[in-house]
Amino acid sequence: MRGLRNGFRPRGIWSLLIAFWMLAGPFAASTAFAEPPYLTFLEGLRARRYDDIALYYLDQLAADPKVPQDVKDVLDYERAVTLIGMAGGRVDPATQAKRLDEATAALEKFIAARPDHPLVARAQSERGEILLGQARVAILQADSPGNEGKAEDFRNEARQAVAKARTIFEQARQRYEEQWKAFGPFVDADEPQKREARNASLNSLIQSRMRLAECTYREAQTYKVGDPKRIPLLTAAAKHYEEIHADYRSQTGGLYARLWMAKCFEEQAPRPAEGAELLDEARKDARQKLNIAEAIYSELLEHDTRGKPSAAQMQDYAFWFKLIVRNHPALADHRLVVDQATEWLKTRTGAAAQAPIALGVRWERAQALEKLANRRDTPEAERVRQLRSTLADAEFVNAFPGDYRDVSRAMISRIKASLGRGEKEPQDFDEANGLAQTLHNQIGEKQEALKAAKTPEEKAAAQQALTAHLDETARVLRLTLALAGPGTDRAALNGARYRLAYVEYSRNQPYDAAVLGEYLSRKFKDESPQIALDAAFVSMAAYAKLFNAVPQGQSRDFEMAKLREAAEFIGASFPDSEQANEARMMVGRLHLKELDYNQAAEWFSKVPESSPQGMEARLLAGVTFWEAYAKTISLPEAERPAQEEVDALATNAEKFLREGLALADKKLPAEAVPPEDVVAGKVTLAQIVNLDGKYQEAIDLLTAGAQPVTKLVAVADQKKRPKTGITSAAFASGVHQQLLRAYIGLQQVDQAVAEMRALEQIGGEGNTAVFVQLGRQIKAELEGLPAGGQRDAVMAAFDQFLGNLSRMQQGQTYSSLVWIGETYFGLAEAAAEPKRSTYFDRAAASYDSILKRANEAGFLPNADAANGVKLRLAAVESSRGNFARAYDLAKQVLKSAPTALNAQVEAASILKNWGTSGDADAPKQLLKSIRGDSSDAAGPVWGWGQIAQRLQRALDLGQSNQSNEDYKELYRRARYEIPAARRAYANQMSGRKQFDAEIGKAEKELLTYVATTPKDEIGDEWWSKLNTLYGDIQRDQGVASIKPLEPAKEYAPAPVARATNIATAGTANGTSPNATTIAPETKGSIAPILFGVFLAVGVTAGLVFMTMKGGKKPHRPTYANAAGGTAGTAVGPLDLSAFPAVETGGTKPAAALRKTTTRPPAKSPPLADKPRPPSTEKPRSQTPRPAPSEQPLVAKNVRRTKPSE
Repeated sequence: MRGLRNGFRPRGIWSLLIAFWMLAGPFAASTAFAEPPYLTFLEGLRARRYDDIALYYLDQLAADPKVPQDVKDVLDYERAVTLIGMAGGRVDPATQAKRLDEATAALEKFIAARPDHPLVARAQSERGEILLGQARVAILQADSPGNEGKAEDFRNEARQAVAKARTIFEQARQRYEEQWKAFGPFVDADEPQKREARNASLNSLIQSRMRLAECTYREAQTYKVGDPKRIPLLTAAAKHYEEIHADYRSQTGGLYARLWMAKCFEEQAPRPAEGAELLDEARKDARQKLNIAEAIYSELLEHDTRGKPSAAQMQDYAFWFKLIVRNHPALADHRLVVDQATEWLKTRTGAAAQAPIALGVRWERAQALEKLANRRDTPEAERVRQLRSTLADAEFVNAFPGDYRDVSRAMISRIKASLGRGEKEPQDFDEANGLAQTLHNQIGEKQEALKAAKTPEEKAAAQQALTAHLDETARVLRLTLALAGPGTDRAALNGARYRLAYVEYSRNQPYDAAVLGEYLSRKFKDESPQIALDAAFVSMAAYAKLFNAVPQGQSRDFEMAKLREAAEFIGASFPDSEQANEARMMVGRLHLKELDYNQAAEWFSKVPESSPQGMEARLLAGVTFWEAYAKTISLPEAERPAQEEVDALATNAEKFLREGLALADKKLPAEAVPPEDVVAGKVTLAQIVNLDGKYQEAIDLLTAGAQPVTKLVAVADQKKRPKTGITSAAFASGVHQQLLRAYIGLQQVDQAVAEMRALEQIGGEGNTAVFVQLGRQIKAELEGLPAGGQRDAVMAAFDQFLGNLSRMQQGQTYSSLVWIGETYFGLAEAAAEPKRSTYFDRAAASYDSILKRANEAGFLPNADAANGVKLRLAAVESSRGNFARAYDLAKQVLKSAPTALNAQVEAASILKNWGTSGDADAPKQLLKSIRGDSSDAAGPVWGWGQIAQRLQRALDLGQSNQSNEDYKELYRRARYEIPAARRAYANQMSGRKQFDAEIGKAEKELLTYVATTPKDEIGDEWWSKLNTLYGDIQRDQGVASIKPLEPAKEYAPAPVARATNIATAGTANGTSPNATTIAPETKGSIAPILFGVFLAVGVTAGLVFMTMKGGKKPHRPTYANAAGGTAGTAVGPLDLSAFPAVETGGTKPAAALRKTTTRPPAKSPPLADKPRPPSTEKPRSQTPRPAPSEQPLVAKNVRRTKPSE
C-alpha cells in the first residue's frame, strides 16, 4: 500500500515562533476590545498544522471561567477534530491509533453530554472519519514486514472498521442530500446566508459520497495483491468515484473523485511477486490499467488551479501517483521517474520537502535509483553514485515517522551492504571530521566538471555526480556533528557546522542552511569572526533563494524581513568587509525586482564610494531614487508623503547620479567605451536637468565627450537594432526625445527638427507613435508645474515652437503634423480656458489638415494611415464636447477596421463621456457604451461588455503572446467601466424603481468580477478604483455603513459567455428604457473573440520609457513602452493572423492600447555565488557582477512637482 495522507506543515523553529506570536499578539489584542474569536483562532492553528498548540489552547479554554458556555459546549468536539487531523499527519501507526482512540473518546463524551446539540450530526460523521483512519492504520500494520504473523488479524480489524464507517457515511449522505434538496434548484444572490447554507450542504453531501467510495477502496486494500476479492472491490470503488465526478466535475471534489478513480485503476494492475517477472498476458493487462490511470493523472495536471489551494494539492497527488505508475514493473521507466522527481523536488525545500506527498515522491525516486543501480549494464562508478543517492533519499524518508519508516529502514540496510559500509563508518569526531573535510574540498572539482560539461549527456552525468557527492558530504557532516561531545574542539565543531550550512545551501535546502548559518553567525561572532561572517553570508544567500522561490502572488514579507535582517547584521558586525557591500547590493536588487524603489535606493546608497562596486551602486541608487520619486508623485495627493520627503527623493537621485558619473570619469579612460550603466546614468540625469530647465546641460550630457551617448546608441542599419540594450530602438528613441525636449526649451528649431527626423528614422518611415508619446509627456510636465508664471512660460515656449514649426515648409510632413496635433492636445489638457479651447482647436486643425492632404501622392506612409488620424481626431473632438462628430469619426474607422481594438475602445469611451454630458440622449449613450451599438452593420460598436468578453476569451485561449499584460490591463479597465457606466445610467433614472434596478445591476456586475478574479490579478490600482466605485454605489443606495470590497477566498473561473453575461445581466427583461440590441457574434468561429490590428496613431497613451533590458511588469502601469519593441510600437505584436493586416502610420501591428507604464527592472542577476568555505584570507566579494546587459537602466520620464502642487 502507498501512504496517502492529508497535507501538513511541520512545526519548525520559525513556525513555532510565529505560532507563539499569534497567541500573544492577535488573541491578546482581541481580548482588550471584544470577545475573542475563540473557534476562529483554533481553526487558524489547525489550518497551519499547529495541532499540539491547538490542544494546549483547548486546555486553556476549558480552564478559563471567562470563556462563554456555548464555546465550552463544543470543546470536546473540537478536541476530537484536532486529534483526527493529527492522526492523519506524519506519525507512526502506533501513534495514529492512539490519537484516533483519544478522538473517539472525546466524540463519545460530546455526544453523551449534549445529544441535542446541532453538531451531533457532524460528530457522527467524524466517528466515520475515525473508523476509516483506524482501518488505514490496521492496513499499514498488516503490510509491515515485522507483522507477518498478525497480518490477517489486522486485515480483519480493518474490514470491521470499514463496515461501521460505511453505515455512518450512508446515513450522512441521506441526511445531507435531503438538506441540499430542500433549498431548491436556485437561491438568489440577495440571500447570501441561505446560499452559504446551501453550499455547505452540497459540500457535506460530496464529502459523504467521497467517504463512501473510500470505504470500498479501503476494503479492497484489506486484501493482499493477488487475492480474487481485491479487483472487484477496486472496480466498484472506481465506479463510485466516476459517478461523483460526473455529478460534480466542475467542483474541486469532482476532481478529487477523478483522481481516486485513476488510483483504483492503477491498483488493479497486476504486480509480480518479489524477484519474479510478469507473464505476457499479465503484463499486457497491467499496462492497459496503468495507461488509463496515467492518462487521467496527466489530464488532471493540465487543470488551471490558480486561486484554488485544494485543487493545487490534488495536482501534487496526481504527480506523485503518476510516478508510481511509471515505476511499476510493467513499465519500469525508472530514469523518467528520477528525472521528473528531481525537478519537482527542487521546488519543495525546507518544510515543504517533509510533507507526506514530497516524502512519497522522494520514496519513488529512491526505488527508481536502486533499480537503475542494480541493472547489469550500469557501470561501477555510476552504480556507486546511484546507490549513494538512493541511500540519501532513504535516510531522508526514514527520518520522519509515517508509511515508509519500515520499508526505508530495510532499504538503508540493503544499500549500505551494497556499498560495503558495514563497519567502516567513522567512529569518532576527528575521524568523521577529517573525512568530511576531504569530501568538502572535492566539491569545487565536481562543480568545475559540471561547468566544463558540453553535451546534454555530459551535463546530466556531471550533475548527477555532483548531487551524489553533496548528499554523501552532508551525510558525513551530520554524522560528524552527532559524534561531537563535551570535549570536542569548538573551532573544529563550528567549522563542521559551517561546512554543513554551505553544503545544504548547495543541495538546495535553503531552510536548513539559513537556520544553521544564522545560529553560527549570531552565537560565535566574537569567538570565530571569519566563520561567523561566512555563515551570515550563507544565511543571507539562503534567504535570497527562499525569496525567489515564493510563487508569484504570494507574500514574500517573511523572506524579505529575514534577508534584510541578515544583511543588516553583516553590515553592522563587519561594516568594512566586501561581503557587507555584497549584502547591500543583493538586498537592493531584490527590492528592485519587487519594484520597491524606495528600499532599493536606500540599500544601494549604503555602499561606500571606496568599494569596488561604488560606481555601480551610486548609479543604481540614482536611478532607483528617481524611480521612487516618479512613483511617489504619481500617487493621489492625499496619499503622498510630506513634500520635503518627495523633494529629497529627486535631490538624492541627482546627487547619486552625479557622484556615480564622477567616479566613472575618474576610473574610465576618456576614449574607452563606457559600461551601459554609465550610459543609462547620463540619460537619466539628462531627464532630470531637462525638467529643471537646464537644457544645455542635458544636451552636453548626451552629445559631449569622445564617446557621446548619441554615438553609442547609433547603428548603421535601423532595421537591425536589438530588442534590448542601449542600441535598442526604445533606448535610442528615449535619448533623442530628451534632446528634442532640450532643443525645444532653447527654441533651436533646426536642431529640434533634426531630432524629430532622427526619431522617425529609429521608429521606421511614417512612425508616429513616438510623437504621440511626446505630446503626452508635455502634458505630464505641465501638470507637474504649479499654476502661474513658470507653467505659463513653459506653455508659451511650446506654443512658440509649434508656431515656428507650423510656418516651416520642411516641418509640414505627416509625422510633424501628427506631433503638432498631439502636442496641442497635451497643452489643451493641461491648460485653463480660454487657452484650453484654443489649443483644442489647433489640435483638431492639425489632424484635419492631414486628412485634407490624404490624397496627395506620398504624403501618407500607407493607404490606411488616415484611419489612425481619424481616431486621434475623434479623441480631440470628444474632449471638445463634439460627441456626435467624435462618434461618427470612430464609426468611420470601424467600418474599415471593425476589429481594431483601440477603435472599439475609443468608441466606447466616447459613448461613456457623451452619456455623462447632460445631453438629452445621454442615458441612451450610456447603455450603448455598455452593450454596444449594432445599428450600423458595416461597423458595429462592441461596447465595454463585448470588449471585456473578447479580451477574456483571448486571454483564456492564450492568444495574447508577449503582450499578455496589455490585454489584461485593458480587460481590467473594461470590467471597471461596465459598472461605472451602469451607475451613471442609474443616476439618470427618474423613477425609484428603475434606479434601484439599475444600481443593483451595477453592484452585481462589480461583485461578479471581484468574485471570479484573484485580487493580485486585478492589481492595486484597479482594486482601489473598484473599491471607490463600490463605496459610491452603496452611498447611492443609501447604505449607512459602507463596506469595503473583500477579495474572494477561492475563485471559480469567470464564465466565457456572451457579452450579455458580463455587461447586460438583467437588462433583457424590458425594464431598462431605450435598450439597444447587442451586436451579434459570428458563430462557428473563434475569430470574433480576437481583435484586429491597433491603429498606429494613438497606439500608446503615455511616455516612452527607456530601458536596456525587459523584465517584470508592475500591476499598476504609470509610464510607457518598455525596451524590446520598436520605438513606435508597444512591447511586441499580438497574434493577429486571423485578421487582415490593416496597418496605419507605417508601424507594425502594435501590441495593445497602452497606458503609460513603469519601466520594468533589469533581469535579476544571480544573487550570490556559492558561499565559499572558511578561509583565513581577507573577506572578499562573493557575488558576481551582472553582465552589462543585466544592469538597470534609465529611469522613466517623469514630471517635477513643486511644493505648492
